[in-house]
Amino acid sequence: MKSEKTRKRRHFRWALWTGLGLYALGGILAGVFDTDIRTEDFIEDGFGFGLWPTLILVGIVVPLLEETAFRLWAVGWRRKRAMRTLYLVGSALAAIFVALGTSWWAGAVALAVMLACTLVPRDDRKRTLLMLVATSASFGIMHAGNVGTWDWSVSIYFAALAGFGLMAAYLVLNHSLIWSILLHMVVNCFIVLVMFYIPGEPVKLETERYAMELTPFRKMEYMVEEHSGDTVWIRGSLPAIADNLVRSQQYADSVPIYSQPVMHHRAKGSWRLPTMQLQMVDRQGGKQDYMQALRALMDEGLVASDTTYEPLWTLRIADTALAASATGNSSGFLSSFIISMQIWYNMPIMVAEGEDERFPLCYENESLVTCPDRDSCLRLIEQTYGLHAEPDPQQRMMQIITFSAKSNP
Repeated sequence: MKSEKTRKRRHFRWALWTGLGLYALGGILAGVFDTDIRTEDFIEDGFGFGLWPTLILVGIVVPLLEETAFRLWAVGWRRKRAMRTLYLVGSALAAIFVALGTSWWAGAVALAVMLACTLVPRDDRKRTLLMLVATSASFGIMHAGNVGTWDWSVSIYFAALAGFGLMAAYLVLNHSLIWSILLHMVVNCFIVLVMFYIPGEPVKLETERYAMELTPFRKMEYMVEEHSGDTVWIRGSLPAIADNLVRSQQYADSVPIYSQPVMHHRAKGSWRLPTMQLQMVDRQGGKQDYMQALRALMDEGLVASDTTYEPLWTLRIADTALAASATGNSSGFLSSFIISMQIWYNMPIMVAEGEDERFPLCYENESLVTCPDRDSCLRLIEQTYGLHAEPDPQQRMMQIITFSAKSNP
């Protein structure tokens, strides 16, 4: 006869095999259908810190935090007196992580479901069964929320991560929390090593003028454009590369893209994409005709663009002292203001004659949390920078070209 200890280790064994199947199936489907499933932003952003800091953060710190949040409740399976307390605490921790990874309402829904799973059932095994499913699904939702807009490829990602949650919960229910943490560490470290040392397939493009190659660039840095003879390297996200090509076109032999003085271009969603390197060899020499390169990226389906027009506003100095103190530079505060608004507030600003600046007010960027609407943004500008904004007296419009990546090479 098998011992009681051996029988306890077989609780919810279906979760182990179901989770393993979902995790494996997600990987197979992602490979077969070449789905555009991205890893979380913090792994991609880790390129700028190097291998070891990324391994410490992603491979050690993150598993510790996530496993504690999503699997702490399972420790109570073997502690009858503290079971309900641990289930409630675990529900709250998991809901917080879901809210941080997706939205507050998703976290609220997850919390309500997990509380119901804890408080409604009277049988301990049913309570545990429901929590096992609910927390694993919450684990998948949190990670799917880090990827982007929900579609069928994200559904595959969700199923795979929910499967991982089932496996991890099985380990805690039958062994201990340390085993799920170790499993999570091994998987995350493997992902980091793969992303650092296994480069993606390069994409080769040809135009009449350029021989080009687009390859992943594993060191995160600001947009870089380097020239060496007839070769040009442009590094950044795909939308940022497209934006850079358009900006550089003003130096070309053809009609400058800035022939209209109120035109501006910006990249959208560039923080969600890995850094790429576009190498272009110029067959003809002379001034660059980068529009050829941009059209090749668009024809290949790598970059998409959307052109809109937005009304201009005139920016006037309302409080010189406040503007100078806000930027820390009394002589160049307008330049500092323009740079900060372009980078942090996604508000393209056009330099006009004199001290006036003209810009359209844009709000579609999710990171623009301090400016939910136009009026609050105008108040922020005046209160923080001593600058007053009003509609452009000439009623001009600014053309905005928003670039985005359609797929990752």
